[in-house]
Amino acid sequence: MPSYAPGLPLLMALGIGVGGTVGPFLIVPISAGLFVWVTFVLARRIAGPSAGVAAALLAATSPVALFLSLWPMSDVPAGAIWTAAAAATLSNSRRGAAVVGACAALGILVRPNLVPLAVLLLAWFVLTSHGAERRRRAGVFCAFAIPAAIAIAALNAYWYGSPLLSGYGNPADLYALRNVPINLRRYSAWLVESQSPWMLVAVVSLWPFARRPPLRAALGLAWSFFLVTVLCYLPWERYDLWWYLRFLLPGLGALFALVAAGLSTIATGVPRPWGPIAATAILLLVLRHAIAYDAALQMFGPFKESEHKYADVGAFIAGRMPADAVFFAMQHSGTIRYYGGRYTLRFDVLDRTTASRAPADLERLGLHPYLAIEDAEVPDVRKVFGVAADRPLPWPYVARLDKYGGISILDLATHPAGDAAVPIPHFPASYSAPRQVVIEPRER
Repeated sequence: MPSYAPGLPLLMALGIGVGGTVGPFLIVPISAGLFVWVTFVLARRIAGPSAGVAAALLAATSPVALFLSLWPMSDVPAGAIWTAAAAATLSNSRRGAAVVGACAALGILVRPNLVPLAVLLLAWFVLTSHGAERRRRAGVFCAFAIPAAIAIAALNAYWYGSPLLSGYGNPADLYALRNVPINLRRYSAWLVESQSPWMLVAVVSLWPFARRPPLRAALGLAWSFFLVTVLCYLPWERYDLWWYLRFLLPGLGALFALVAAGLSTIATGVPRPWGPIAATAILLLVLRHAIAYDAALQMFGPFKESEHKYADVGAFIAGRMPADAVFFAMQHSGTIRYYGGRYTLRFDVLDRTTASRAPADLERLGLHPYLAIEDAEVPDVRKVFGVAADRPLPWPYVARLDKYGGISILDLATHPAGDAAVPIPHFPASYSAPRQVVIEPRER
């Protein structure tokens, strides 16, 4: 059963149909470009063209957006889709409700737990229109969004046994009120750390909200969009790495638009030339901070190179490992299948009893069990397989990649080959997905 919602895999399948084997890897970079563009559109519709340019610059240099642009994950696509929905909501065209509904439907398929954003958009249509126009816009929106929600509920019921369950587990285990204060502190600190304290200039946008009624609806939508996104994740599980700010990407486009609106308020509200000078100076300070943060994380070179490790490990497995190999893995479970053409098992979803007998069960089926892990996953391996913290892993090493945090392949067979571990080389050539190795299980 899949752990991901179907939206991103469907987009990647579309990418395969359009671009072949490279197609799936274009979805996230294209989404990153769309995220910048729709953030520009949203800010322009709130506070004018200059605000749009400022917001686009903030989105283009955002550390979390750049960081996640290198990963085939749903965060950047979700950010682009939901920001597009917010921008289209402010459109005065008759097709606006259909565009918003389509974006919301796709957003639900990509990130189902953000259904509250769809409810917010529906509420905005109801509260800002009247009579037949209200019914038409709400009806068009629901015609797109409701089938997507029903489809997710039906898939969850089919895959996991309940419409409220997902591949990530039971919501009762994932959400807890005790997480709220910790996550609030962490998300706030990560946002200031990565984007600079000057992001607080977004609060200045509340001035025209209070003083200029024509802007209230647009600014209210942007503020609500960002805050609802945050509220969706405050009770979520706790993480201690800054890039888990990624969860907030669906609302960060709205936040960048609010920062731009605050800068626009300063530029027009403070007498010239000091207003424009102050707004420009604050924008440059924010951009300088974000770019320095990006550079410190080596996003413009070495970090990109480090992501090649997935293809390196997969290519090594495809060329050097036996055809009957099955890999227990977590971080590399998908890429071993894609690049290595071998079956994988997620060790992190096994209980200790199942994990202890699984390698022997595979051997009885005529398969050779291996473990492929990053060094950071060793504590998880110890927990799942019942290895004491003060003892080394009990399996011999087959191969090792010392760069990029360290990656190891270990032999879990009852009678391993016993050969010395070999280095996993770096393959600079381009990759294509090998054909999946088909293994016929057999009794031993």
